[in-house]
Amino acid sequence: MVILFSSVLLTGCYSFIGSDGGPPFYSGDETHYFEKLVYNSLHQNNRDFTYQLAEDGHLRVVDADPQVKHDVLQLPLLLRFVWFSDVQLRQREIKLFSRRASQALADVIPSFERHFVQEDFDWAVYLAHIKAVNILNEDHPLDFMIHTGDAIDAGTIEELYQFIHISDQLRIPWLNVVGNHDVSIFGNYKERLGYTRQAGVTFFPVGNLANFVWMHRGERAISGFGHHLLPVPSEGGHSPSESYYPDKKLPATFHHGFDYEPGQRCGAKERREVQYDSVPGYYAVDLCGTAVPMRLLALNSARLEDWGADGEITPEQREWIKRTLQPAAGGVNLVFVHHRPGDFDPETQGLLAGPGHDPIVMFTGHTHKHHLAFHRGEGSSGYYELNTGSVLDFPQIGRLIELRGDPSGQIWLVSRALWNTAMASFPALPQETGLDKTLADCRNQRKAKREDLVEAAQCGHYGAYADYRQGQRRAWGRPQPFAEAWKEVNVILPVVP
Repeated sequence: MVILFSSVLLTGCYSFIGSDGGPPFYSGDETHYFEKLVYNSLHQNNRDFTYQLAEDGHLRVVDADPQVKHDVLQLPLLLRFVWFSDVQLRQREIKLFSRRASQALADVIPSFERHFVQEDFDWAVYLAHIKAVNILNEDHPLDFMIHTGDAIDAGTIEELYQFIHISDQLRIPWLNVVGNHDVSIFGNYKERLGYTRQAGVTFFPVGNLANFVWMHRGERAISGFGHHLLPVPSEGGHSPSESYYPDKKLPATFHHGFDYEPGQRCGAKERREVQYDSVPGYYAVDLCGTAVPMRLLALNSARLEDWGADGEITPEQREWIKRTLQPAAGGVNLVFVHHRPGDFDPETQGLLAGPGHDPIVMFTGHTHKHHLAFHRGEGSSGYYELNTGSVLDFPQIGRLIELRGDPSGQIWLVSRALWNTAMASFPALPQETGLDKTLADCRNQRKAKREDLVEAAQCGHYGAYADYRQGQRRAWGRPQPFAEAWKEVNVILPVVP
């Protein structure tokens, strides 16, 4: 049982006044401050602010004749969605054991500690992406956004509060997937082990899967004492009564996917009761109105009992996957999971790559790098895995995913880099001239910078680049070169190998 005090639950923005942030520079209720900050940022008239997409010329064709690119892009659109991963909002005062020990771990575990400016403005970077997606949706209607795990970093209630509130500003439905940071402290440690007793500030972890899913519920709830009495952000882009979007391809959801079950009726708005103490963290749903049958499966690869950041699929979940994968009926299985399949047991790997079900395309995160892999199965079976990096690590790009084709022919997947112009007109290496001064200004003018979303997102962008530049100096664990990441993100590939 997690004991929570109401005076702390009403924060939602504690990192703005923490022990590492200097004296407070605002007054009043911190939750209201953060929500007001988000509201004002979304409604600022930043005339030059918009989204950016990789151009057709950046796309490379995989496992097919490069000449088919033009024809593929003219095929009927079956599905279009935005994919983010590893946002990992950080309550930057929280350190493991102590500040010195926590910073020392950055030399052992890459990305354990990020640049202080990146941590200070990570919320603005994510909010700028959300604002850009809303603009993108006006030009190219989207069916949903999905995030493949690690919404939070240290694992605190405040971090999850901010992630959900910012995500709720979307004008499209969004889904989430469980990552190791979402249910374990710093992605490794279980709450009961007490690794944070020497944390520099009061530490209130999410701590377990039940709390993580509960905070995804639609109603606003901020209250008092005891298990499951956790803060939930106020309604953002939609209220509970509007969680069904009739022009989209997702059935209604009141827990951002965690209340889904296969066969759920499209058009139905009734709520399904969620048993938080026994929720498995994985789910599946059939998409609505697609010319080709599509089933979305979100797996839970986080270790819920054991120590460690590596992924696993429990035997119970493996049996569920076996029952739930859409059978060979001319459709597609879209599988979203935080960890890469190399972390799974051989039986699960064989199940996913083997025959007996419709083709699979897998979307993974966790590595903070961008990769494309083909996992071969028996005979001619197998599937493509798209592995994407953190949207908050340089170059801070998400992905626009399209499935194109028709029931009688090949189905193709198109992946493009997606970013916003607050951070860069093109996500290549920034100019280093004046970088140190820019970073100093971001820290010394925190209050003024965060009042303007573009300036705040730019600070987060330069902080991420400073982190990237520092990582390049390591002899091991170096960040992925931009040119390699760009090549792996912008691809066209056949769904059936």
